[in-house]
Amino acid sequence: MTDNIYQNSSRLRDHAQREMMNRTERLTGVGSWNYSLKQKRLVVSDNIYAIFMLPKANSSTVEFKKVFPKEIVKTFKELNQKCVIDKEPYSQEYHFFSDDGVEFNGTICGEPEYCPQGKITGIAGVIRDMSDQTNMRIDNNMFLQAAKLGSIRVDDKRGLLSLSTEAAKLIGEPALPLQITAEEWRQRIHPDDREQASNNYQKSIKSKASAIRKYRILHTDGRWLWFEIRSDAKFDDHGQPTIIYVTIMDINDRVKSEQGIIESEQRFRDVLNQSHEVIYELDAKGYFQYISDSGPELFGYSNEELTSMAAYDLLADPKLTYQEWMSLRHTQGNLDTEHLLTHKSGQKIFIHFNSVPIYDKEGVITGFRGAARDITEQKNAEIKLQKSKQRLKEVVATAHGWIFDLDIKGCFTFSENYISAFESSDLTIERLRGKPTYAMAPALAPRHQEWLDMILSSPDGVASEIELTAPDTDDTIWARVHCIARYDENGQCFGYRGVGFDVTAQKQAELEIIRAKDEAESSAEERSRFLSTMSHEIRTPLNAVIGMTDLLLDSTLDQQQSKLTKTANMAGKHLLYLINDILDHAKLDAGKVVLEEIEFTPKQEIKNVFDILSGSAEEKQLSLTMQTDSDIADMYVCDPARFRQILINLVGNSIKFTSSGSVSVTATTTKTNNLRFEVIDTGLGIALETQTKLFKEFAQADASTTRKHGGTGLGLAICKRLVKVMGGKIGMTSELGQGSTFWFEIPLQKVDVVTLNNDEPQTSDPLTQFNVLVAEDNPANQLLIRTILENLGQSVTIVENGLLVVEAANAEKFDLIFMDIQMPEMDGITASKILRKSGNSIPIIALTANLIKDEEHRFHQSGMNDWLSKPFSIKDLVQKLTYWGNYSNQQQTPKSEANLRENSA
Repeated sequence: MTDNIYQNSSRLRDHAQREMMNRTERLTGVGSWNYSLKQKRLVVSDNIYAIFMLPKANSSTVEFKKVFPKEIVKTFKELNQKCVIDKEPYSQEYHFFSDDGVEFNGTICGEPEYCPQGKITGIAGVIRDMSDQTNMRIDNNMFLQAAKLGSIRVDDKRGLLSLSTEAAKLIGEPALPLQITAEEWRQRIHPDDREQASNNYQKSIKSKASAIRKYRILHTDGRWLWFEIRSDAKFDDHGQPTIIYVTIMDINDRVKSEQGIIESEQRFRDVLNQSHEVIYELDAKGYFQYISDSGPELFGYSNEELTSMAAYDLLADPKLTYQEWMSLRHTQGNLDTEHLLTHKSGQKIFIHFNSVPIYDKEGVITGFRGAARDITEQKNAEIKLQKSKQRLKEVVATAHGWIFDLDIKGCFTFSENYISAFESSDLTIERLRGKPTYAMAPALAPRHQEWLDMILSSPDGVASEIELTAPDTDDTIWARVHCIARYDENGQCFGYRGVGFDVTAQKQAELEIIRAKDEAESSAEERSRFLSTMSHEIRTPLNAVIGMTDLLLDSTLDQQQSKLTKTANMAGKHLLYLINDILDHAKLDAGKVVLEEIEFTPKQEIKNVFDILSGSAEEKQLSLTMQTDSDIADMYVCDPARFRQILINLVGNSIKFTSSGSVSVTATTTKTNNLRFEVIDTGLGIALETQTKLFKEFAQADASTTRKHGGTGLGLAICKRLVKVMGGKIGMTSELGQGSTFWFEIPLQKVDVVTLNNDEPQTSDPLTQFNVLVAEDNPANQLLIRTILENLGQSVTIVENGLLVVEAANAEKFDLIFMDIQMPEMDGITASKILRKSGNSIPIIALTANLIKDEEHRFHQSGMNDWLSKPFSIKDLVQKLTYWGNYSNQQQTPKSEANLRENSA
């Protein structure tokens, strides 16, 4: 509102506030103004100019007449003067037409402004635009052009006619709103029609009824064209017309057609008398004088009955009185109309009438001659088709759709748009006609012909999502388009028809889901890598802790030393269990768990679990029992490691929470041939409110700070997710004081024939001395593995990284290599690849602290033969050493990696 903008931070703030106010004004159709009484200065906002369609002034300080149309300047000033006198705000509506025929409607509001001393210093207010002219012009543009229809507003008091753009075009004037005087309009009417047109106009004013007239108007190219004029008047309180609203329609072609029909009817009257059309003649009062033989069949009345009736008597729902109807026939001349008539039987029928007046020598109408035919079937079909079209149009409009036709080359021939993003004119046929589809869908350009060929080859058409681009804003609009080929009567394709719906919101939601999914997967992957790295960093020293305490427990210790060492060993193993749970949880989150399919014996696996957990059960004097149904086979296909992991978790939990009694495992088959395993304990049971959250991550039956038993709360959650990956289900039942039963069911494939595996390692082979190369960068683990191997009588060489491994293996003959995976300078995977590429076939056993079974393929691809997980037991180390040392010496044919891993596990 002011030109003074200070050169500091407040300038930016004021500018932002002003921009915000301008945007608000544009969106709400409001413009603001301020008038200073002292300075005699008027300041207006930018939107004032937009409301009155005026060019913006260079200065914000302007004169009234430069901003406000002359029609309201006087009123505006009077309102302001009254506001100063009355010291009251005001609100005044305005309505006027500009010189070019544009209608303006709105409200002027103002209120006084006071200085601190209470004196009025100015008036501030707003202009609110309530004009719908622009929107109406856009909405009706296509309809008016297609119907050859225009509108005229007649100011009867001023004698002015305001023609719409469409009306001006109909009479050959430039396509702009036109304003002419009533006399100028009269001069455009054909001299033969001028008096009759004037009389009809005056009659309609006196009767205050709508009027319909036909007369010829001079086109600017010199032709006389027939128009149908319909008018309705608006009267003041004294019954005088103020505004007459007129529609003008080009009926020149129709009139010519009517004249041709009359001539044709006269020429072929005898022929038509034998057809289904009814030829008739009416007298000057509209009564039948003659009707052809088919008349009784059409109307149901006999000739005698018809000749005593007026045609008006047959109308089913007349809109005019008899007098009005007759007056219309006498004044309109040729008629080509459709009417709903009542058959004598009471049935409603649609009849098409053609009629012309019959004149005597003096030019007086003595009657009417015409033809009538039954169009009921056609009309009903048209009504049905119109309703169908209307329903389709409403459906497309409701769904924000777009209907279009294309020619054989894929260029637009028709377009009807309801996609809100293109409401202005972007998808109108005027803009698109003759242009290819990629005018609105640039992404379709490279495959435009391919898309048309697909539509042509598909009987049901092609549905696809197409990216549209708004030319004015470059906004992307996604449309789901279904397009079919159109064929002529000879089966030749002449074009395509399609319908599209705005699916931008849905597409954006899909893209957002994909983005969120990618982010979630990336986050899970990052978490998995982090946990894997942390696991390696923790498991590596744990390997030394557990291994060293194992060695100490095998040595001579006094009672206290043995107790302390055993406690440290158990604490290390407990920490290992926690790390394994956390890593499994991360793998499941990242979808990295891959199940192996290996033959295994359920009974043997249950025994293996008992062997592992027997020490814990013996400490609490609990009995471990197993019961299996007789119909359970000896061998199934499964991932035995995952099966064992689930069972260890369930049996371990039962032992942990059972103070006395027993823990038993039962194995049965279900009706769906699944295997069901139940772990039953005699513990204290679990409260009902706690049972619902047991299988959730990090959930524990006792989560208090004083809880008796440890754990991460991941065990049961991991079991549930592993069972789900296996295609099964898991659950539990429990009562306080009655113990608990945890169960799971999994579908397992039975192995009917058990194949003996001749590739199993001979663990009974004598442990001879081997030359062993160890790659390990952790000093504690170096000491551990050196101590174990030297105690076993082995020759040991230890290096710190992969580079030294390659150098040592190429310089000296070794029987096998124990290769750490994560090392500085060069990791174990890279070192193995280099050795294999150079032709070195020495057995390589990976030492990994990750324990991620689904990453074993990386070991295989790098050329490694087997792997040993940290922390490892002396028993496992001896087994790998014996098998691969003997294998290296005997130069056996390499076995399949699946067998090698399973046989050496």
